[in-house]
Amino acid sequence: MNQLSISDYSLSFTAASLMVHETEQITQLFSEYQDWKIIQNLVIDENILQKGTVSTRKREFSEIKKRLFHTNSTHIDYILTCTSDELKLYCLYLCSKSYRLIFEFIVEVLREKYFTFDYSILDSDYARFIEAKTANSNKLQNITEKTEYKLKQVIFRILEQSNLIDSAKSRNIQKPYVSEELVRLIAEDSPKYLACFLYADGEIKQIQEGLYA
Repeated sequence: MNQLSISDYSLSFTAASLMVHETEQITQLFSEYQDWKIIQNLVIDENILQKGTVSTRKREFSEIKKRLFHTNSTHIDYILTCTSDELKLYCLYLCSKSYRLIFEFIVEVLREKYFTFDYSILDSDYARFIEAKTANSNKLQNITEKTEYKLKQVIFRILEQSNLIDSAKSRNIQKPYVSEELVRLIAEDSPKYLACFLYADGEIKQIQEGLYA
């Protein structure tokens, strides 16, 4: 699979959330067929994932395919063999690489609050973050109120589903346990994304140095 860069805010995650089970299923299909056209046919036309409508199948397949373009064979093997909790964290990593807004919210809000021993995310924290991003983004400036509401709803749902917060309602930050294997996979690929798991910059540097020790 190919590397995919994120240069602007993609908001398509509002139609998907973390999709842990679906990611695992499509990864299994990719492992078997190695052909996105075949997988697309199985998911959309044959409804192998048993989704209700064709539009839902197309939307979810598109998002999962986008996320999995970040992976290589080692990562594919990891997805298919890791525990359910590890897979949730890996899916958060995929989302952070695919959607700049999610990555920046985690790093600039959750991580900053965590390191100042402030573990509760307030509506005002989110509002300040979005206001700052909107000031420099034509895309965010032009979204509707409905999309704005959906953005907030899905971002917190993703954080809840990955266990980075206790719930979308109370929004208490939780630093997850990340296995050595997952830390190594991320560090070898794109170490800056370890920040999504609330690692400090100094910790990330030490992990990078350890790779070449």
